[in-house]
Amino acid sequence: MNSDELSAKALTQISATGLEFDAPPLGEKLKRNAGKVMKEIPLQRLQAGGEPLNQQRGSRYQWGEGIILNRNSRVGGGFWTNMPPSQLEDLRQVTADHPAIFLFCYYEITDGKLHVWAIPDEVAFRSLATVQENQSGVKTVFIDLRTQRFSYASDAPDLTSYYREINLSDAEIEALAASVKQDAAAKELAVSQSDDEEDSLDDESLDSERYNQQTVDYLLELPEHTTDGEWHVANKERFELVLRDPTNHLLEALREDCISRLDPAVAGTTHNVSKLKKNDFGRGGYNDHYWAAFFDPNAKSKIKSCQLFFRMLGNQRHFNYGFAFGNDCDVYIANLHAAIAGNRPAVQEYLLSAPDGTVVGLDASDDRLPIDVRVFAAQIGEADSESGQPTISPSAPISIIRQFALEELPRLAETLANDIGEFFRWAWPFFDAARTGVWSTGSRGRVVIDEDESEIEVDEDAPRTLQQLSELSALSINRLQEIEDALLTKQQVILTGPPGTSKTYIAQLFARYFAADRETNSQGDHTTLYMHANWAYEDFFEGIKPFTADGVLKFEPKLGCFLEWIESLRSFRPNARHVLVMDEINRCDTAAVLGELLQLLEYRGRAVRLLSGRMFRFPSNVYIIGTMNSADRSIGRMDLALRRRFLWLDLVPDYDILRTWLKRPGNNPARFSCDALRSCNQLLQDRGIAPEQQVGHALFMVQTFGNETQASEDKPLIPQALKRIVRFSVLPYVKELCVMQFGRVDASLVSQIEQVLLECLTENPDQPAITDPLSEPDA
Repeated sequence: MNSDELSAKALTQISATGLEFDAPPLGEKLKRNAGKVMKEIPLQRLQAGGEPLNQQRGSRYQWGEGIILNRNSRVGGGFWTNMPPSQLEDLRQVTADHPAIFLFCYYEITDGKLHVWAIPDEVAFRSLATVQENQSGVKTVFIDLRTQRFSYASDAPDLTSYYREINLSDAEIEALAASVKQDAAAKELAVSQSDDEEDSLDDESLDSERYNQQTVDYLLELPEHTTDGEWHVANKERFELVLRDPTNHLLEALREDCISRLDPAVAGTTHNVSKLKKNDFGRGGYNDHYWAAFFDPNAKSKIKSCQLFFRMLGNQRHFNYGFAFGNDCDVYIANLHAAIAGNRPAVQEYLLSAPDGTVVGLDASDDRLPIDVRVFAAQIGEADSESGQPTISPSAPISIIRQFALEELPRLAETLANDIGEFFRWAWPFFDAARTGVWSTGSRGRVVIDEDESEIEVDEDAPRTLQQLSELSALSINRLQEIEDALLTKQQVILTGPPGTSKTYIAQLFARYFAADRETNSQGDHTTLYMHANWAYEDFFEGIKPFTADGVLKFEPKLGCFLEWIESLRSFRPNARHVLVMDEINRCDTAAVLGELLQLLEYRGRAVRLLSGRMFRFPSNVYIIGTMNSADRSIGRMDLALRRRFLWLDLVPDYDILRTWLKRPGNNPARFSCDALRSCNQLLQDRGIAPEQQVGHALFMVQTFGNETQASEDKPLIPQALKRIVRFSVLPYVKELCVMQFGRVDASLVSQIEQVLLECLTENPDQPAITDPLSEPDA
């Protein structure tokens, strides 16, 4: 058998249908679960043919008489991996005695497709020999799915004859989806990598932690689709994998390793990453670039502040980073010029220490080309010979940057965080001077942002239709329509129900939907206030707060969190809709805390005089969604006047919602059934516990936490997670219910509920044994 025959045989066997799949168990820590599942799929398909398959080392296997190098990826657009030359050399040594193939597999989970190339050794060796090593000493191997050729190789033959497109089985799709979700959850917890397998780093393409060639391709296409909403929807997953996730990873690396050591307050700023979607009254416009920045925490947003930024420009084919100003930054600009003017010799000397390639921009547009930093140093303080005016205008928004060709991004990706961090540390005195007007290098450890970029960032990931909202929340469209109708009718509603019915999650998700930009209204704002028993009127509305000035205790009026948020809405367009989520609204003395708002909820549009004496009018485009735990004893704090001002919507345990969520690919490795929860609540009902106090469905719908740059996502309900939910959420709540209802814990009921909810773990003979470090030892 030669390598061509081995290729044909492997493709035939992998293409076989009706194969079972034995999914490897998921690890809760960062164990590269997706990598393990993707490696197992072709290997189990090969083994199903009866030929012995034995691992030799790393990704190299002996299959019958031949040798297979198994590599996998799922980045998008084709197969991609980083391959050490040593691996190529190692394989070349064994091909003298055995035919060999490179088995390159690219997975499209959404479409349920497996793209496989089984490339004979000589074909692969000849092509890959012409691929240049990157800065890390490895070869970037990419097969373009459209052209069926190696990219970056001067010798790139047509690979069509070595290629197959294969439909994944339901079991394979389920295992892949669960593994991807588990990896995402593990990364969110920032658990350190502890894999010690030899091939744990073989599939760097499984991570979305670094920019790669796919990033460059996406950025170069982006300027062609600034008005093409369909393209952005179709490429949403691609955007997340190749641009959004690597940008978030780079940003967090800079935050932790660089900015937090320079100034924790600057490191603590949020909403650092830009949005692709413009705020253009729902017309569907998109920016042609992508960027992120750290900024002055006293500024309203990053585009109203001096910045330490990095930016990717598809049109100009540049990646640049450094110090710059946003829009309307006159105070910051004046501060920097004052600091330079008062410390000219020191600033000039410091500029001469700039890293190689540093340039300076002196204009509020990209029309004026940047100059070398040493030229800028020489021009400080000089006057034009004819006009006598300063060479550098005192109103010039100075930017100090470095840049490189966008095509270089994959090669530089590995060291990018360190390179940008070093430059940020050098540029820090300019950032600090722009904030304070003081020049100092003691704390050291623009390409200007487009002028037409609005201060209001569009929540481009927000659901735009009830259908999308239903898919995210698992709540029925009819139920969501009820919430929307109620909110449009009364403008203030309260979602009430027992713990675990998704009240807060639905309220916040609905707020994003309701405030999203669309044809009828532009992007609005939404915020959540978490009410608690210690709140007073002064915390919520306004009050007199003490402060010290020159050693003297003084008092001044201070806005509460509600009025502070209302004031921030002035920068939005008049037709924007804003939503205030008041979580656990019954936790505080609500009527006392809300103060004048109690009247304004009933009489919108009227002005009232606050305790401070100033007049206040509650904006008519502000909507309120409250949440309330119906099992909480503090419900008695809600007075009747306040109750009349809201429409009330009950959220009770909903088994259809749970069933829908459990059916999503990859969500239910534990094979939990909503009927188990139904049986649990039936046991409670048999004891006289009403539905509004029974166990909620959302307790079993686990998700990542999400943040301002990334939405919450489903996590797989694995056996370990199910055990923890039952033992540390459900059972303590049931015990509390028993005490409230009967005055004591019903041990028999608690035991029955635990048995019902965990029955799926003992019923399923195919489920691997569970090692639960949190389980109690046998008595």
